[in-house]
Amino acid sequence: ATFASTVTVSGDSTFKKSVSVSGNMNIGGTATVAGNASIGGTLSVGGATYLASTLTVAGNTTLTGTLNVGGAVNLASTLTVTSNVSIGGTSNITGKAEFEDDVSVSGDLNIGGTATVAGNTSIGGTLSVGGATHLASTLTVAGNTTLTGTLGVGGAANFASTVTIAGAIEALDANVFYEFTTEELGTALSEETGTVMAYQITICLLYTS
Repeated sequence: ATFASTVTVSGDSTFKKSVSVSGNMNIGGTATVAGNASIGGTLSVGGATYLASTLTVAGNTTLTGTLNVGGAVNLASTLTVTSNVSIGGTSNITGKAEFEDDVSVSGDLNIGGTATVAGNTSIGGTLSVGGATHLASTLTVAGNTTLTGTLGVGGAANFASTVTIAGAIEALDANVFYEFTTEELGTALSEETGTVMAYQITICLLYTS
């Protein structure tokens, strides 16, 4: 049946076959579709859209405005963000986090576990360590080093240059090595300025001709 003008139906309408509308279709009330709805063109919704079940999108999704999610977000694949990401709350990552570029932290950085750095570490400010520091390799200091407490060395200490001590030297068990030549036999060792206190001194003499 073809209608050239307006058709008004005050009751229910039942169509046992397909209904084709070549123009616009305006529905003033609720449209309920019991089966599948297939739209070959663009779906434009001027108001809010409420989905009582899952939304499955087979292609790409483009959102030009803000995406607000009230519940959890589960991503089964990779999330790619081409712009900045701002997180107002706490970010919990149960797996590994890999950064291919620089990471800038404007506030404090708290690490509850072990921090492993495969490359070099550069700290522009002061490094404060509340616990013990264990270095498995060599420590190289390019500038001056100030120790306000006691320095305990369990192994040998090698100095490639002069060691200057402004205070007294107290040795409980010191081994002093002195090398002399034939001309120096019988000559007393020159006394150093300052105070030297020792309780057990063993002097090893090496003769060279």
